[in-house]
Amino acid sequence: MVSVFVGSSSVGQGVETVFAQIAADALEMPMEQIKGVFHGSTDHVSEGFGSYSSRSTVMGGSAVVLAAARLLEAIRAAAAKRLGCAPSDIVIDHGSAVGPGRAAITLGEWPRRHRAESTYASNNEPTATAPMRPM
Repeated sequence: MVSVFVGSSSVGQGVETVFAQIAADALEMPMEQIKGVFHGSTDHVSEGFGSYSSRSTVMGGSAVVLAAARLLEAIRAAAAKRLGCAPSDIVIDHGSAVGPGRAAITLGEWPRRHRAESTYASNNEPTATAPMRPM
Protein backbone atom coordinates (compact mmCIF):
# COMPACT_ATOMS: atom_id res chain seq x y z
CA MET A 1 0.00 0.00 0.00
CA VAL A 2 1.15 3.51 -0.82
CA SER A 3 0.19 6.84 0.73
CA VAL A 4 0.51 10.09 -1.21
CA PHE A 5 1.22 13.35 0.60
CA VAL A 6 0.98 16.61 -1.36
CA GLY A 7 1.25 20.27 -0.46
CA SER A 8 -1.66 21.47 -2.58
CA SER A 9 -5.16 21.71 -1.15
CA SER A 10 -8.46 20.30 -2.29
CA VAL A 11 -11.54 22.47 -2.54
CA GLY A 12 -13.79 20.01 -4.31
CA GLN A 13 -11.91 19.62 -7.60
CA GLY A 14 -11.21 15.92 -6.98
CA VAL A 15 -7.46 16.00 -6.39
CA GLU A 16 -7.69 12.99 -4.09
CA THR A 17 -8.84 10.82 -7.00
CA VAL A 18 -6.56 12.46 -9.56
CA PHE A 19 -3.43 12.13 -7.39
CA ALA A 20 -4.29 8.51 -6.56
CA GLN A 21 -4.66 7.78 -10.29
CA ILE A 22 -1.40 9.53 -11.12
CA ALA A 23 0.48 7.71 -8.34
CA ALA A 24 -0.91 4.32 -9.31
CA ASP A 25 0.02 4.83 -12.95
CA ALA A 26 3.50 6.15 -12.15
CA LEU A 27 4.16 3.32 -9.67
CA GLU A 28 2.87 0.66 -12.07
CA MET A 29 0.29 -0.63 -9.61
CA PRO A 30 -3.50 -0.82 -9.34
CA MET A 31 -5.20 2.24 -7.90
CA GLU A 32 -6.57 0.05 -5.11
CA GLN A 33 -3.01 -0.10 -3.73
CA ILE A 34 -3.05 3.65 -3.02
CA LYS A 35 -3.97 3.83 0.67
CA GLY A 36 -4.84 7.51 0.66
CA VAL A 37 -4.03 10.99 -0.57
CA PHE A 38 -3.24 13.46 2.18
CA HIS A 39 -3.12 17.10 1.18
CA GLY A 40 -2.89 20.64 2.38
CA SER A 41 -1.12 20.02 5.68
CA THR A 42 2.42 20.99 6.54
CA ASP A 43 2.28 18.28 9.20
CA HIS A 44 3.17 15.91 6.36
CA VAL A 45 5.06 18.05 3.83
CA SER A 46 7.47 20.93 4.35
CA GLU A 47 5.56 23.38 2.14
CA GLY A 48 1.89 23.72 1.43
CA PHE A 49 0.26 25.62 -1.40
CA GLY A 50 -3.33 26.60 -2.09
CA SER A 51 -5.61 24.86 -4.53
CA TYR A 52 -5.28 27.40 -7.36
CA SER A 53 -8.01 25.63 -9.35
CA SER A 54 -6.53 23.13 -11.79
CA ARG A 55 -2.97 24.25 -10.99
CA SER A 56 -2.98 21.90 -8.03
CA THR A 57 -3.28 19.00 -10.46
CA VAL A 58 -0.49 20.30 -12.70
CA MET A 59 1.87 21.20 -9.87
CA GLY A 60 1.02 18.44 -7.39
CA GLY A 61 0.58 15.81 -10.09
CA SER A 62 4.03 16.57 -11.46
CA ALA A 63 5.49 16.22 -7.98
CA VAL A 64 3.71 12.87 -7.54
CA VAL A 65 5.17 11.61 -10.85
CA LEU A 66 8.71 12.70 -9.88
CA ALA A 67 8.46 11.22 -6.38
CA ALA A 68 7.08 7.96 -7.78
CA ALA A 69 9.98 7.74 -10.23
CA ARG A 70 12.45 8.24 -7.37
CA LEU A 71 10.72 5.59 -5.29
CA LEU A 72 10.70 3.09 -8.17
CA GLU A 73 14.38 3.79 -8.78
CA ALA A 74 15.15 3.04 -5.13
CA ILE A 75 13.01 -0.11 -5.20
CA ARG A 76 14.65 -1.36 -8.39
CA ALA A 77 18.15 -0.64 -7.04
CA ALA A 78 17.47 -2.44 -3.75
CA ALA A 79 15.80 -5.40 -5.46
CA ALA A 80 18.64 -5.67 -7.99
CA LYS A 81 21.19 -5.71 -5.19
CA ARG A 82 19.30 -8.47 -3.39
CA LEU A 83 18.61 -10.51 -6.53
CA GLY A 84 22.08 -10.03 -8.03
CA CYS A 85 21.07 -8.33 -11.26
CA ALA A 86 20.98 -4.86 -12.84
CA PRO A 87 18.25 -2.42 -11.77
CA SER A 88 17.10 -2.30 -15.40
CA ASP A 89 16.33 -6.05 -15.13
CA ILE A 90 13.75 -5.41 -12.40
CA VAL A 91 10.09 -4.98 -13.31
CA ILE A 92 7.22 -4.15 -10.99
CA ASP A 93 4.51 -6.78 -11.35
CA HIS A 94 1.44 -7.17 -9.14
CA GLY A 95 3.05 -5.67 -6.05
CA SER A 96 6.44 -7.34 -6.46
CA ALA A 97 9.85 -6.33 -7.77
CA VAL A 98 10.60 -9.17 -10.18
CA GLY A 99 14.03 -10.02 -11.56
CA PRO A 100 15.43 -12.56 -14.00
CA GLY A 101 14.05 -16.06 -13.59
CA ARG A 102 10.95 -14.58 -11.87
CA ALA A 103 12.82 -14.19 -8.55
CA ALA A 104 10.81 -11.60 -6.65
CA ILE A 105 10.58 -9.42 -3.57
CA THR A 106 7.12 -8.22 -2.61
CA LEU A 107 6.92 -4.48 -2.13
CA GLY A 108 5.51 -5.14 1.34
CA GLU A 109 8.72 -6.87 2.45
CA TRP A 110 11.04 -4.43 0.69
CA PRO A 111 11.12 -1.80 3.49
CA ARG A 112 12.08 -4.34 6.14
CA ARG A 113 14.92 -5.76 4.06
CA HIS A 114 16.38 -2.55 2.65
CA ARG A 115 16.34 0.10 5.35
CA ALA A 116 19.96 1.13 4.83
CA GLU A 117 19.46 1.84 1.12
CA SER A 118 16.51 4.22 1.34
CA THR A 119 15.05 7.32 2.88
CA TYR A 120 12.40 6.72 5.52
CA ALA A 121 9.67 8.78 7.09
CA SER A 122 9.29 8.91 10.85
CA ASN A 123 7.05 5.82 10.73
CA ASN A 124 9.85 3.77 9.08
CA GLU A 125 8.09 3.53 5.72
CA PRO A 126 10.09 4.26 2.55
CA THR A 127 9.53 7.72 1.16
CA ALA A 128 10.42 9.75 -1.89
CA THR A 129 9.87 13.46 -2.34
CA ALA A 130 9.80 15.91 -5.23
CA PRO A 131 9.18 19.65 -5.51
CA MET A 132 5.89 20.95 -6.87
CA ARG A 133 6.86 22.21 -10.34
CA PRO A 134 5.07 21.81 -13.65
CA MET A 135 6.68 19.26 -15.95
